[in-house]
Amino acid sequence: MAFIESGKSFNKDDNYEKMKKRMENMDNVQYTLKIPAAFYKKIKVKIAQNGVTLKSVLIEMLEKYIDK
Repeated sequence: MAFIESGKSFNKDDNYEKMKKRMENMDNVQYTLKIPAAFYKKIKVKIAQNGVTLKSVLIEMLEKYIDK
């Protein structure tokens, strides 16, 4: 395959990681969750202190709910 001199470079490893991340995210369902602002602020403080993300906390809670 010929490389065209366009001044742009292509990093195969970076592209692979980007495409891998996109493929992981393709099979998701998005759900809007409305919660009170004061409650959200408390949650954000707690997850910041624990160094986790809201997504990981919610997924863990939902997995526990399913396993009941």
